[in-house]
Amino acid sequence: MYTALKLKAVDVEDLRICSSYLQDSLCPVSSMEFSDSCFSILANRFCWEVESSLLRVHCGVLFHGVHSVYKRNFHQKGHERVLNLLMLSHNEDDGFVRLLFSGDREIRLECEDICLYMKDFDNPWPARRRPLHYVA
Repeated sequence: MYTALKLKAVDVEDLRICSSYLQDSLCPVSSMEFSDSCFSILANRFCWEVESSLLRVHCGVLFHGVHSVYKRNFHQKGHERVLNLLMLSHNEDDGFVRLLFSGDREIRLECEDICLYMKDFDNPWPARRRPLHYVA
């Protein structure tokens, strides 16, 4: 049974938990915004926690305390693109929170501390299929 998620991450372990829930989220580039020290994304999240059903739900993801945003392998005219979020990670050496996407794309957020909020909203809808992970 689906229950809407509302989570906060303030350390690396919290970020790992949020990352597991956000794995395979579809994220339109046009929904990504950096303003007033916040970076936000509207994600189309696959509901991994609902084992008996294939569901997706809209999920708002907000990072607070962001000083700068760096993108790698993004194209200037790619605003219509939808990216598949693979994972979130944090490197304590440089302080960056990394959002890794398929296609070798990456967003690095320069932050003093980890401060992420994520919240499901709207009703979930049936997904066409479960995301596949290929092992090499």
